[in-house]
Amino acid sequence: MQKRDFKAYKNNTVARNYYPMVRMAYIEDENTRLVIMAERSHGVSSLENGQVEIMLHRRLWNNLEWDLNYNLTLNDTSVVRPTLWLLMGSKTVTTSMYQRLGLSLEHRPLVMFIAFKGKSSTEKMPSVPIVLPPNIHLQILSVPGWRYSSNHTEHIHNFYKGNKQKTAADFHRVLLRIQHLYEADEDPVLSKPASVNLKSLLKGLGDVTFVEERSLTGTWHLNTMERWQWKTTQRTMKTKDQMQPAKTLEDFVLTVEPKEIRTLFVYFR
Repeated sequence: MQKRDFKAYKNNTVARNYYPMVRMAYIEDENTRLVIMAERSHGVSSLENGQVEIMLHRRLWNNLEWDLNYNLTLNDTSVVRPTLWLLMGSKTVTTSMYQRLGLSLEHRPLVMFIAFKGKSSTEKMPSVPIVLPPNIHLQILSVPGWRYSSNHTEHIHNFYKGNKQKTAADFHRVLLRIQHLYEADEDPVLSKPASVNLKSLLKGLGDVTFVEERSLTGTWHLNTMERWQWKTTQRTMKTKDQMQPAKTLEDFVLTVEPKEIRTLFVYFR
């Protein structure tokens, strides 16, 4: 979250105080916070104290005198019907709720009807639902549609040599990406590291036998990944020898730090 201060300009004060709102924006005083969440990007501004203005759509049908001889006409007649959620309360309450509510808004349930051939809905189901910690989001759980080698260098060499690999999915392995929703010190409870037992989480898919931590995209093993080195005056980039190795998982328990995203290949028997 980035703080934006209102600034008065000689020209175009309104336009130059508009900023992108990817998911949410808020204004607050000493005690209360007003949060607006959206399922798509918008423009947002606060031109007066206690006011929030959201640009739902842009339609500019005439040029103004300050257009510097550029044709700014954007006569877009399309219709946009966004969904906005409003949350108002104390800073403590809104901080603990906005992440989960934002996910609920972006990933609303999709109801599908299919022919039911299983047990009657009145019968008791023996399975126990699996609940993740409230500060953890399961971002991706998928079966890769290709037999991607765990050795990225080997995979690239085969690609350049033109060695075609079969594209049949490997159902003994899934790509799992888990995200911690909160920043450090953002919430006294939800900003703490959270742990997930992968065997319990994925027991419906089979018996977990091995877990391999990957880069964010899943292409590199974390221990063999080489980062680009940038010359900056702000901080010195760590060398390969200084990089922290992949964290070991004891008893298949994954611990995720605040704002951390961990990507794994999980193998089944």
